[in-house]
Amino acid sequence: MLFDKGKRFTCANSLRVCYLLLPRSAVWNQNDSCSGYSCKLLVSAPKSRYKRAVDRNRIKRLLREVFRLNKELFAGLVPAENVLLISLQFVGENPSFDLMWQLVEKTAQTLQNRFNHA
Repeated sequence: MLFDKGKRFTCANSLRVCYLLLPRSAVWNQNDSCSGYSCKLLVSAPKSRYKRAVDRNRIKRLLREVFRLNKELFAGLVPAENVLLISLQFVGENPSFDLMWQLVEKTAQTLQNRFNHA
């Protein structure tokens, strides 16, 4: 559903972002212990660009860690009755923690602009 109905943009030609805002009831069950979270994240690195699994795993680990450290930026974007589904796919060169940090901050800023104008 995220890729079929979601909206997309690219951040600095290095991070492809796909996102979809859904009602909380469509994503979480009432009895689910995770129902308090306002974001669901999917992280990927394409095998066609990064042949070695070690490289793909490092990229995904960096993206998850940067997202975890900036979680409050994304949680503040989403109204209480909704959940943000977000996919981050790194397609750039030379992945580093600082680059990922900048890309995730820029992604949050872009999403905030899109939600405020909608």
